Amino acid sequence: MQSMIDMNPIKRWLNAYDSSNEKNKKLKSDKTTINCLENLPNEIFYEVFDYLDGCKLFNAFSNLNTRFQYLLACTSIRLKTRLTNVSETALQYQSDHIIIPNKHRIVSLNLSEDYGYYYPNLNLFDIDSSFIRLESLQLYNIQSNQLIPILISLISLNRLSSLTIDCNDDDPYDIDNIYRLIFNLPILRYNKLSYYSFDSPIPLSIATNTQYSHIEYLVVDHRCTLNELIVILLYTSQLCRLTCRKINESNEEDNTKHALSAISNLTYVSIGKCHAKFDELILFITKISPQLEVLHITSSQDVTYLDADRWQRLISRYLLNLRILEFKYEEFIDDDLEVTSYHERIDRFYSSFWTKRKWYFRLHIDTGYLLDDLIVYSVSSDRKNSISDMDQTISLNEHDESMLSLEVLSETYQLTIVNLPHIDNDLSLAVTIGPILLLVPITCLNITCWEIFIGSLIELVACLPNLNSLVVFHL
Repeated sequence: MQSMIDMNPIKRWLNAYDSSNEKNKKLKSDKTTINCLENLPNEIFYEVFDYLDGCKLFNAFSNLNTRFQYLLACTSIRLKTRLTNVSETALQYQSDHIIIPNKHRIVSLNLSEDYGYYYPNLNLFDIDSSFIRLESLQLYNIQSNQLIPILISLISLNRLSSLTIDCNDDDPYDIDNIYRLIFNLPILRYNKLSYYSFDSPIPLSIATNTQYSHIEYLVVDHRCTLNELIVILLYTSQLCRLTCRKINESNEEDNTKHALSAISNLTYVSIGKCHAKFDELILFITKISPQLEVLHITSSQDVTYLDADRWQRLISRYLLNLRILEFKYEEFIDDDLEVTSYHERIDRFYSSFWTKRKWYFRLHIDTGYLLDDLIVYSVSSDRKNSISDMDQTISLNEHDESMLSLEVLSETYQLTIVNLPHIDNDLSLAVTIGPILLLVPITCLNITCWEIFIGSLIELVACLPNLNSLVVFHL
């Protein structure tokens, strides 16, 4: 009985060894049948082709042999083309020999920012209704007078679901026509429209009952007021995600916001820079979507944004489904910095209302913001990271926070210094921010920077009367 038990592992090992040998022999036999690239089945090539840029695909395979020419001619291949900066000769070749003959097979067309599609001395392809399978189009560095004819042609495309436009105009005169043409595209689901230089009022027409778009993801990558944004949203009743680069203060006499009704599917709102008054934002948020789950906003110029009690009432009454809140308020550190009653009540952000939702308050001092010093108050759902840039096309943090970052963790009252400037560089910094630091009973100071200027450290410690722990990571 004992010997049988001892032999079983040996038998199992021998059986596994024989089985492994058979598999190895089969693999070796299979390898001998595919001894060159051409022996791979067509299906493998089709999968590989799907990952390659259309122009690079033709440049790499079209001149190999007749089999690859046959494969490239297959109508089932979905071409995804991104045209980058090349010489005028190469550009004309791509247009004549790759784009124009294959318009009917292109599903994605990206005219990158450094691509000179609008060379006046070249006769390139037109973006028109012959792109019958086009699903995604990205146009960069284009002017309105060039864009409008293209948008008119796109209306006949019944597969176009994603449109990204980067305009280089200084004058938004045509933006009303551009938006109206975009909203007329039949199955568009994603749209991003970028303007960078203008800061004047946007002339937009209010939608009628018959003018509605199917857009679900909208990126307003230009400056506008909340009233102007509302006019845009009147066209997009099926919107799910909204991202805005910058919101300016609205004209108080404009009553457009009263025309806005709730967008039932809207669950995500991100505003990169909000210069609207807090009262105006609250009215907008309460009307736009009771289903809101994610809110990102960076604000300035109105200190009432620091009113934790108003935030609590807004969330408790109107945003019952809010899961993620990432909020920042920025103000410059200068002689005009004044501690108001709203600053004095920032400790309300440490209440159980915030902590039970795992929303954490932070305080940052940034001496690397251009030529100025900046103090940033933030609430974030992630206690390790500050506000993140979730829409990869609009930066919520336009300045470099690498020089000095002071972080107050609400659960432990810790202050972490990433970098400490030399006291001679800014004699008044500690004196200026001292009243702000006193608003939170900081008990632990962590120094993580590589170099410490003792004068700056002494000035800072003097502003922390509740300090009982000092940790220095590098000496």
